[in-house]
Amino acid sequence: KIFFGFRSQHNNALGPYKGGIRYHPNVSEDEIKALSMLMTWKCSLVGLPFGGAKGGVIVNPKELTQKELENLSRGYVKEVFPLIGPEKDIPAPDVNTDPQIMAWMVDEYSKLKGKETPAAFTGKPLEMWGLEGRSEATGYGGVVILKKLQEIFGFKPEKTTLAIQGFGNVGSNFARFAALSGYKIVAVSEAEGGIYVEEGLNPEEVLHCRERKGKIAGCYCVGSVCDSSYGRQITNKELLEMEVDILVPAAVENVITKDNAQKIKAKYIIEMANGPVTPEAQEILEKRGIISVPDFLANAGGVVASYFEWLQSKEKRRWKKEETLRELAKKLGQAFEEVWALSQREKINLRKAAYLLAIERVAKAIKNDIILIATINLLKFMALLPSLEKNETEEIAKEIYEEFEKETGKVPEWVKVMAHRPEILKEFVELFKTIMGKGTIEPLLKWKIAYVVSQTLKCPFCLDVSEKMLKKFGAEDEVIQKIKTGEISSPEEKEILELVKDVTLDGHLDQPEIFERLRKKFTPAQIIEIISVMGLFNYINRFNNTLAVLPE
Repeated sequence: KIFFGFRSQHNNALGPYKGGIRYHPNVSEDEIKALSMLMTWKCSLVGLPFGGAKGGVIVNPKELTQKELENLSRGYVKEVFPLIGPEKDIPAPDVNTDPQIMAWMVDEYSKLKGKETPAAFTGKPLEMWGLEGRSEATGYGGVVILKKLQEIFGFKPEKTTLAIQGFGNVGSNFARFAALSGYKIVAVSEAEGGIYVEEGLNPEEVLHCRERKGKIAGCYCVGSVCDSSYGRQITNKELLEMEVDILVPAAVENVITKDNAQKIKAKYIIEMANGPVTPEAQEILEKRGIISVPDFLANAGGVVASYFEWLQSKEKRRWKKEETLRELAKKLGQAFEEVWALSQREKINLRKAAYLLAIERVAKAIKNDIILIATINLLKFMALLPSLEKNETEEIAKEIYEEFEKETGKVPEWVKVMAHRPEILKEFVELFKTIMGKGTIEPLLKWKIAYVVSQTLKCPFCLDVSEKMLKKFGAEDEVIQKIKTGEISSPEEKEILELVKDVTLDGHLDQPEIFERLRKKFTPAQIIEIISVMGLFNYINRFNNTLAVLPE
């Protein structure tokens, strides 16, 4: 049987791609792409040296035998093997995947690699360099956020009531660590419904009771005793609208919507599920003064622990659970403090503040990446010019580096403004007008070069910008059409643009024959300008998905 699978690599400006692999019959390409983008922001927000990725296979794993599940998992690795690895893309468990599946996958990867490579995957069993504390990390991370709210607002744990929707791994661990910290958990639920215990329930005993009964219904456990007189059964709807201090949606997406946001009575929401609050609901909650900690901050404990496991697997030094949770608390605590500070300074909600921080860090990394590549290419070029001494090469390299840094220093502001999509092209032009408009090469020719590069890269966004700018600089529709088809009337210009098309932008700029061709047509300063234009548009294409789907 053939199964269809996906791996989306959204952005690696900060480091190797990172993201889980899910097995579900409703997996789709659009879903995987969206989740990979969310991973980019999540890793950026908590300061991890990772980019965003996500994978999935369209399958109901419950319909497969153990052997079929193993074959599917190994087959997935065989297909994506060239794209993943400890320094490229590190997958992890997600929906319906677990440490056993990661064990099969890392074993298959190691076979294909020809050596043991535990750092290629995270979420592995302990005996395969899995991490102590990994299974508790997401729920524990949520309680780190809870304690940060406590520090700011000064509420007393024993007098603070919590309702938790979802009692799987995340919800149950959140409940367990919150209870250990003295918080009063009055309600928990699972898909079939939930339980309410006014006195405050014991999550550990509820878990033991569920193990015996198969569900939490009737598990009204206070202290070490479970008794039907202690509580009552409730629906998920009742739990969400319950009069509690803190609501923790830890189950599925879109549970707080415009239809029930007015009925939410909690003062604070900690989003442990992915996307539990819809955009429309967020607006209503904000107007009502309800503080909601966004999912990609609240539930980031899992990916932080994955980072620790990756380090452990690379260094072959085992972490103890205490160390995992201690370091995780530092990472998430710092991230929350940064988000909170920005939200207060700019007078915006936590979600907007978290997005701004995450996006700005990615944008800064992209800027630095562009600078680095341009400088490297410049140095490669200079090394092929015997007429220049070493010190002259370094001086020119430094000058160009500083020019790039100056011109792209606006990137964070540009990214912020780009959230207003109608202004995207205007802001793009503002950002690059100096690079594209000054120098010894005419701006019109620069934009022709940009168009040819964009056409070669098949980048619609780049083509749109280039075409608009060509028209701005006086190119007629007929001229643009000739550039598209390669029927350029000027032999000299045609040769230049064909040369640009021939120069692939993936590391071939250092080939001597390429530079020989460039040197016949351009001065050293002009060659630097051409390399800069090609480098910029190559990176615009590379990060186009990031820039085109920024949150509103």
